[in-house]
Amino acid sequence: MENYANRIRARYHYQTRKYNALITFIENTEKYPAILFGKIEFKTLKAMSLYQLKKRSEAITVFTEAYNLAESNKLITSFTEYAKDMRTLTLAAHKDKKCAIPKKWLEDINRISSIYAKRKVKMISEYSQDEANRVVSNHKII
Repeated sequence: MENYANRIRARYHYQTRKYNALITFIENTEKYPAILFGKIEFKTLKAMSLYQLKKRSEAITVFTEAYNLAESNKLITSFTEYAKDMRTLTLAAHKDKKCAIPKKWLEDINRISSIYAKRKVKMISEYSQDEANRVVSNHKII
């Protein structure tokens, strides 16, 4: 349960663009045992936060650590669900000559993140339309 609560806190900091608070939070939780998915997600969030703070070299280093944790188990969800921000980070890593992450993997994550983003927009749009239709149908004209 604590791992889940920590994931929610971390996502909150990221979504509210409190990048420094997120990095501090993640660094404070690194000393506690965590499940593999949590470790990957935290490193991914930290990498994206560092990138947002214009610390590109550090971001790519942490992103590489996340990749190394995930690759042996072929885990990609922690990367693809951050759609737009992940696409930005994968492009930066792809251009970085020092980045040890395979270019093919970066391209795949970038492509899958793009698909995820498009589906997310479509689902939000459909939900918004359904909700608007429900509100209209619940209000009778007298």
